[in-house]
Parts: sequence; structure tokens; C-alpha cells
Amino acid sequence: MISKQTKQAIIDIAKCKEIGNGVSDTNHSCNSLLNGQVDDSGNQSLGNMFHLPEPFNGDIETANILFIAANPNYDSNELYPKDNWLDDDIINFFVNRKINKSTLYWREILEISKYIYEQKYKSMATKEIVSRINKLLEDKNLFATLSDLHITLTEVVHCKSHSFSIVSTSACNKCVSNHLNNVLSLFKGKYIIIIGKDAQRFDSTIKQLLSKNVEVIFAPYYTSYCPNWSSLKVHLDPQL
Repeated sequence: MISKQTKQAIIDIAKCKEIGNGVSDTNHSCNSLLNGQVDDSGNQSLGNMFHLPEPFNGDIETANILFIAANPNYDSNELYPKDNWLDDDIINFFVNRKINKSTLYWREILEISKYIYEQKYKSMATKEIVSRINKLLEDKNLFATLSDLHITLTEVVHCKSHSFSIVSTSACNKCVSNHLNNVLSLFKGKYIIIIGKDAQRFDSTIKQLLSKNVEVIFAPYYTSYCPNWSSLKVHLDPQL
């Protein structure tokens, strides 16, 4: 059962109060970000075509692990909540978001989660989760919901873009000020994984908002610098 607090947090972020003024006011911190959703034909996605800010994926209140990245990637072809969606449909989409190993990012999330479960959790429930993750890593055609794996994903900046490079410092600060504390206050798990150097810029702010029994771990994205699990594990081991 998803709590009222989680439902409200999803809608508060997905229908952020900054969107209206941010789109039209060129002096607004979020203006370039909000106007940066452009499809493959060069058409701007506004109104009912605009992809809403992404609050978090999964059931954050039951998650053992929370991943925090910089901001979500925009793909005009993705079936994704827009302004004309009903609130209940928006909530259902994010809480029941599915994951598999079809992209490097999703694969990295699964591999890190599996490793933390194996290293830090010993219950039968988490052994079953590890078994499910192993199957997902073996077969790219299999999917599972993040809620079933007790994993949640969120971002420092919730609006989608093709690149974090268009996100201004003032837009970051506004998003953090408006939403980060609300997101973190819902998380009851023990491990937060901050992924990528852009998100890591906010590690001190994240730590200040957390209770003392939460461990914060840093991980790079899979890139030429960190191309596989062996190289990623080198970064994780000293922190676990």
C-alpha cells in the first residue's frame, strides 16, 4: 500500500510549481531546462507533450537502496507521464516502474544492488531478491518492478533533458531546495548510492538531510573510465 505522503510527493514533483512560470519567463532559473525537451525532428515538447519531472521510481518507503543521479534522460519516444495524465496514473507509473538490463545504466543499478544485498543483507527475503536480479542480468527480455526489488531511483534535478550540461546551477539549487528534503524524508532504508560526478556535487547537502544510520556510497557511471563490473567494484569495495 502506497502511503498518502508518497503519493503527494510524487504529484508535488511531477507537477512542480515552477513549471508554469519557468516555461514562459526567460529569467527563471529553470527556463532553459524546461524548454530543452526537443524531439528527433527538432520540435519542442510543451503543453500535453511535455514530459513531467521525474519524482522517483519505485516505492521509496519500502526501499532498502536509494540511487541518486543527476537528472533523468529525455526520450521523446518514451511512453511517459504528461500533463494530461490523471494523478493516479502518474503515481502508478512511477511506483511500478520496471527495470531490466537493456541499458548500461539499468545494468549498473542491478549489479550494484545485487552486490549490496549480498554484502550487507542475509535474510531469506533479500536472497530471493538477489535470485531475481541474477535472472534479470542473465536475460535482457525479463523485467521486474523496482518496488519488487526494494530499490528506488531519484535525481538531484527532476526535469528531463538530453544532457545535464543545460542545467544551470541556479536550476539545480532551486530543485534541491524545493524537493530533495521531501524525497529523502520518505526513505527508510540504509544505503544511498550517488551515481556520477554531477550528482556527487550535492553529497554534503544530501548527508546533512539524512539520519545518521544511512550510509552514502559513491559510484561512477559505466563509461570508458569505468567500463565494467570489475572496474566499478574497485570503487565500491573501500566504501562497503
